Amino acid sequence: MSQRNVEQVIGRLVTDEGFRRRFAADPRATVCGLIEGGLHLNSCEVRGLTALDPERVARFAAAIHPCIQKVELTAPDADVERRPRGSTYERKAGGGAQPTPETNSELDPQSNAEPVGETP
Repeated sequence: MSQRNVEQVIGRLVTDEGFRRRFAADPRATVCGLIEGGLHLNSCEVRGLTALDPERVARFAAAIHPCIQKVELTAPDADVERRPRGSTYERKAGGGAQPTPETNSELDPQSNAEPVGETP
């Protein structure tokens, strides 16, 4: 058993928006891609991971604090608008993110604005 590897995949599912999106589109191909990349999982673990319900994973991911989420900053396809330069993101139901208009200098190092929520 490679319980640590299973935990790593589950952790990535709930904290990595792009990975979660790829998993929802094709769970088996996503998990097999990890194996091809060197992650060790046995056949039972692969069956268990690929049987996870992407909707439930997304609901759990939405409950995770955004500061520990990895937000996908590039558009995964032509149907998604690109993030405006210097905008921050807010979580929405389903694990996606929506840009907000305020500038956050932590996300945009070229911005002269003060970070949101901090005092100078």
